[in-house]
Amino acid sequence: ATISPMKKEHAIFILKIIILLFLDQLLKNRAEFFFAEKSVSLNSFIVLEYTKNIGIAFGIPVIGTPLLLANVVIIIFFVVMLVRLSDFSHRITFTSASLILAGAIGNLIDRLRFGFVRDFISIGPWPTFNLADTYITIGVILFIIFRKKILGENFHIFRSK
Repeated sequence: ATISPMKKEHAIFILKIIILLFLDQLLKNRAEFFFAEKSVSLNSFIVLEYTKNIGIAFGIPVIGTPLLLANVVIIIFFVVMLVRLSDFSHRITFTSASLILAGAIGNLIDRLRFGFVRDFISIGPWPTFNLADTYITIGVILFIIFRKKILGENFHIFRSK
């Protein structure tokens, strides 16, 4: 039995998300183990330090965990709908969507398990972040840069007038 190219692409897409989630959770676990008691300065600009982020992006405080979880679920729903509208003839679509979904799900796992997100990378004046945050940032940047290619004929939905 042969697998259709589209089913193969979807299987690869899901596998990418699983691998990215595994790496995110692995690094968060290692960071908690190694940096919970002491931070490590890689240089004068980059520090590895374990922190518990109870807020949303960039540590902005939020009132109530249910509201925060609802926002994350809405974002995941939005990305899934965006994926359904996307032109999957381009690999950048799979890459962008898998990064955003893996990042959102990775941080959602932390929120559901611990009630906070585990962060461990501190660069200069930026708030401490984690690998999932990096996935989301890179995925969104790729989407913005390649949005016309990703959305194909549906590009008009997101175009400003």
